[in-house]
Amino acid sequence: MNKAITDGILFTPSSFSAGLSQWSSGDGVPGSDSYQNAANAAFVPADQDFRGCLELQKTQSLQKLRFKGQTPILPGCYLRVTARIKAISGALPSVRIAGFAAGPGGAALPGVLTTGA
Repeated sequence: MNKAITDGILFTPSSFSAGLSQWSSGDGVPGSDSYQNAANAAFVPADQDFRGCLELQKTQSLQKLRFKGQTPILPGCYLRVTARIKAISGALPSVRIAGFAAGPGGAALPGVLTTGA
């Protein structure tokens, strides 16, 4: 069952075109640094491969990009998280997808993996 259609639940983060204030360069919690007005980040509205996309210049050994909002997870449901990456120049970076499973109050759920391959 598609909960986004049947129940109108919004699972997708805001697009980069809506601004970069909801996209964190840190751990993603409210109050963490964002990419809004960051010197190493820009929204590119007409990228030939992605249409609108975020362009990041890697300035740290571990460059983070996390959505600051929350995505609801309902019992019996799962989310598939995907990312598309394009290297423009330089050495290809390692990339990993991470998530943070939080319980009530924002505390981490014990025993839940937060990174994938």
